[in-house]
Amino acid sequence: MVLFCLLAFFVIFVIGLVGGVRRRTKQFKLWFILSAAFLVITVISSYTDSTEDALTQTVTVTAIDADWVKQVMEIANKNVKETEKFDEVSALAQSYRVENENELKDYEKYLVDEFEAREYLRDIKNHENMLQNTFIATVVCEHYKDQENQPIHTFAFNILQNTKYTYQSVDAIDSDTVVENEEQMEKALERIK
Repeated sequence: MVLFCLLAFFVIFVIGLVGGVRRRTKQFKLWFILSAAFLVITVISSYTDSTEDALTQTVTVTAIDADWVKQVMEIANKNVKETEKFDEVSALAQSYRVENENELKDYEKYLVDEFEAREYLRDIKNHENMLQNTFIATVVCEHYKDQENQPIHTFAFNILQNTKYTYQSVDAIDSDTVVENEEQMEKALERIK
């Protein structure tokens, strides 16, 4: 947009210059003032539009963050395959940012409690529960993505893998892969506690 403004300013200025040289200097001054005014108005307008766009995006993201449970429930009730639901919730979770450490700790505790009670895979046909677990595990994984050696990252990653592949009917809840991931989660829990 700024490039367009500069180009328009140059064109108007050149027209004014050519007209001013052939005619009078008053006309040249008028063209110069008009072209400068056009440039200033266009730049200010461009800045205002981009500021309003940024503000709109911030408000939209905040609204999404505040109501993720509702959005997960809406996705769970869609008439699409589990893979599509999982992908949509994963994308939502990857863009979500925890507001404070307490929220993150609550999510971590939730995952640990679900695993220790063996509830996280209890009903793999329960879309709401599986997608909520997906969301929370993804948020925790994303938070620690640059710290993959952290035991909570390992734990959340493995719970996410088991949730994903059992929900999408790739693995059975008693498959070797699920059992191996649970062994990794047990080791991570020992390091966490």
